[in-house]
Amino acid sequence: MPPESAITLSIAEGTTLTEPLNATSVDYIQVYLSEPSQHDFTIHYTTVDDTATSDQSNSDYHYQASTNASVAVNIGDERVKLPITVRNNQLHENDVSFTLSFTADNSSYLIPENNYAINIKNSDPVPGVNFDTVFTNAKEGDSNLSYSLTLSHRTTSRLEIIITQSGTATANEDYTLLTPLPLVIEPKSLTSSIDLNINTDTNLEYSELIAFSMDTTGTYQPGERGKLSILIAGDTSQNDTGLTTVYDGNTFNASGPNAEYPGQDAERGRDITDPSPIDGHAGYSFLKHNYAGEPLDENSSNYACIQDQTTGLYIEAKGDYLAPLSDSVVTIDKRIQDYKDDPDENSYPSEYKTQSSRWNNIAGVYTWYEPDATLNNNVPGSLGSGFTHSDYPVSSFCSFPDSEMANYDPSSQNCNSNTYIAKLNSNGVCGFKDWRLPTPSELRSFLILDTSVNPNAIDYFPPRSQLINNTSSQQLVWTSASAINTPASAWCVDIETAKAHLCNKNTFNTTIAVRGGVEQ
Repeated sequence: MPPESAITLSIAEGTTLTEPLNATSVDYIQVYLSEPSQHDFTIHYTTVDDTATSDQSNSDYHYQASTNASVAVNIGDERVKLPITVRNNQLHENDVSFTLSFTADNSSYLIPENNYAINIKNSDPVPGVNFDTVFTNAKEGDSNLSYSLTLSHRTTSRLEIIITQSGTATANEDYTLLTPLPLVIEPKSLTSSIDLNINTDTNLEYSELIAFSMDTTGTYQPGERGKLSILIAGDTSQNDTGLTTVYDGNTFNASGPNAEYPGQDAERGRDITDPSPIDGHAGYSFLKHNYAGEPLDENSSNYACIQDQTTGLYIEAKGDYLAPLSDSVVTIDKRIQDYKDDPDENSYPSEYKTQSSRWNNIAGVYTWYEPDATLNNNVPGSLGSGFTHSDYPVSSFCSFPDSEMANYDPSSQNCNSNTYIAKLNSNGVCGFKDWRLPTPSELRSFLILDTSVNPNAIDYFPPRSQLINNTSSQQLVWTSASAINTPASAWCVDIETAKAHLCNKNTFNTTIAVRGGVEQ
């Protein structure tokens, strides 16, 4: 029996270890001596599971068990640390605990209490939840469609994911949910899904959008992919012209119809039956998408592509007009070389940096080049102008990101349509890697012909008017069509009038990329 003056050993009540943010880490339990140790001796300690588990066959285990583990105590020590390996189990849960007991191999030391509850504080936050996809297409009659959502990590809670339905499609009319709401994710599960059927009807209608978004209850956090949009293809697959006025004998901007000049374009078609300006001029229906491909509100100004909801065509959102460089090739070469030779003395020209950062602006021009013999009528076209410095690809024709930028691509070395398209696909603009030149009919389908566009309509293609207003010459846009009888030429379209022309493949014209669409 220890003497009355024996030194006591104890652990603070409520001792808590912290779960590491990842993998495992060693944390420590402090054993306190009532007085400095008078001997060298050893503490032996053992752990017993409570709500915390040390069973490594269980994927949720929290810590590594200790059985008769030992720690040395030296003369003069007032405290000693018992190491415990704690594990992050990627499970959001309440704090857990285990019991620790210890003994001293010297009877001169008293241990009044020998079973201590040790807490492990959970460090895993409430899980994030994301849809596996944020945008997809469907058509009437599609059944048993399933769209998954996934947690960032597991939780011991039963989650009810609150889903808000919106969009132009009507629930139970245009589509039928097969999954009851709210969506349920059971404890320790990672996934759930929205399942639905797209209903068939006999109505002639345009594309409609189903939009699902998550709300939060505090037990989970909607992530960056917290919205799902499903575009139901319409029954109409061609745009109207955008013309909403008629000729009355004096002007082409008269309201119609006009009995003396019957049968004009603006008297019929979608521009008359569905003239809402909310999603595009007259009968046009456009949907903006961000760089990752997520649908955006029609008022959003930061968008990377536009989807034509009538044809299904995705159209690259060109950057705002940026005046081309006025420097000659010789001047560009010298200014860049001066910078490379002595960057402290010669700063890199800011206007060159701007051109590279805004490489897809509407003013950039390119030659027509297509190396695929099945598409080029055996004349690939022109590689176009190169750059005097491959690591700083700027010229008066076009520019690409330079080597100091994160999206620099050493293969972007010529101002031609093929290089431009390859850059878009390399970047995965709007989440796609199948951008291409449009066919003539595709290009003309979104070039609105009405010169008196409704001022209240949202302009989905402002760079087009910027290019027209900033240049006096005819501005032409390349199509994918190589001319049959004149193989050194390809078809191009006037960006203002939408008239098709033959253009020599060696000339420099604007490029607007597309993907998808009814012609695919």
